[in-house]
Amino acid sequence: MANRTSCLLVALAAAAAVSGAHAQSRYGNIDIYGRINLSYENQKTTRHTNVMQDNASRWGIVGEENISSDVSAIFNLESGFNADNGMNKDPAASFDRESWVGLASKKFGTLRMGATTSPVYYAAADYVSMHNHDTGTSSDALFGFDATGGHLTNMTAYKTPAFNDATVEVAYALAEKSGGRSVVNVAYNQDIKALHVGAGYAQSKDRGVSNSTDTMYVVRALYDITDALAAGGYWEYDKYDQQGHRNNLRGAVKYTVGANEFHVNVGYTNGFSKTEDNGALQWTLGYNYNLSPRTKVYAFYTRIDNEKNASYGVDEAGVNFASFAVGLRHNF
Repeated sequence: MANRTSCLLVALAAAAAVSGAHAQSRYGNIDIYGRINLSYENQKTTRHTNVMQDNASRWGIVGEENISSDVSAIFNLESGFNADNGMNKDPAASFDRESWVGLASKKFGTLRMGATTSPVYYAAADYVSMHNHDTGTSSDALFGFDATGGHLTNMTAYKTPAFNDATVEVAYALAEKSGGRSVVNVAYNQDIKALHVGAGYAQSKDRGVSNSTDTMYVVRALYDITDALAAGGYWEYDKYDQQGHRNNLRGAVKYTVGANEFHVNVGYTNGFSKTEDNGALQWTLGYNYNLSPRTKVYAFYTRIDNEKNASYGVDEAGVNFASFAVGLRHNF
């Protein structure tokens, strides 16, 4: 009950802040946004289960204040919640997805401080997972989140101004205490007409007893072949002190006909070198029907085939995962 009450108070405070911002321009521009994404699924691991699945529903507050003709103060607060029961995704955090403040300039770039998702993740896995925005049970289960740091806290990030439609972002997350992990991300993105390319380097270093280091290199490309057809993918190479090295490949195709979208997404990893038989294959077939620019209904079938020592997407090694889903997503 306490969590629900705190969520309501935060939401009411946010609404009041937004109405005040529109009424008094000196507070800058503040907007509330979000996504509600739910699916009904028949999932199978060692048995079949019917589930109402939340797919990364979230709401947030974004704001900007113009300080000069070229410099703005910016911030973003974003909270994940389970739309199937209305509870916070993380009961211990008010804004578990985004929590940062920064300065933005077209001439000098953007500086942010706080907490955010890995820029390398956005440059690679998120970019090519087009069928359900890399959320829920069909999200990329093979990508090396450990090396990227996943959700970066105590983070400082700088993103360059766009030059020839190219940007580079560098982020560093402090460990802050013994036993934590410090993380470095370097992400490159560029649009070359119909070709969209990206690359990333990430390193996560344990500052505790093990002092182990996880390192990732990744390159990505997506090409708009026609207005209706797009294809892309990424190649990832990981080197972990404790697990060895591995390759991870993913490809995706999207075909659009009117309001209809057809998707194919396939990923494969050969597994880490210090353990035998720990590779996996993941694939998804998806269909979306766009009721409007902000609302869609969809269906997909997704599957992860784990080798006997792999546990991608499941809790037990050697167990496979499959799900048939129908869902509804609305952005606001």
